[in-house]
Order: sequence, then C-alpha cells, then structure tokens
Amino acid sequence: MVTQATLLNSATATPEPSTGSIRHMTARIRNHWSKDERVDRQHQALLFQQQLLQMCGLVPTDGLDDVITVAR
Repeated sequence: MVTQATLLNSATATPEPSTGSIRHMTARIRNHWSKDERVDRQHQALLFQQQLLQMCGLVPTDGLDDVITVAR
C-alpha cells in the first residue's frame, strides 16, 4: 500500500534560528558548565587557535608541540 506524502508549506515549517537566538542558546549551555569545564574549554580553544595559526604559518612553532602534548 502506498501512502501519500503531504508537502509542507515553507511558511508553516520551523523558522531558522536567528543569530540572537543562537547566542542565547549557547550562553545558556555555557552557563551550565562548571568552572573547571570553562577553563578546560578555554584552554582547548586556545590550543586550537594556536594550531590553526601555526598551520597558516602565522606564528612560530617553537614549543607548541610540547604544550599540546602536556594538555592531552
């Protein structure tokens, strides 16, 4: 038996989240982190930023591998 699918009207579909609502959601999630989790995430973000800059050749690579190894 074949069922007939109905096409959703784009006006009734769930709207895309706005920039403000996305920021609000991420702030709510971030506020649920403990202090240690916040520090850990900041550290991970800093390491990622440094690795990205290193791959682009914008920062020297001296000692960065040691920092990454210690962080892991």
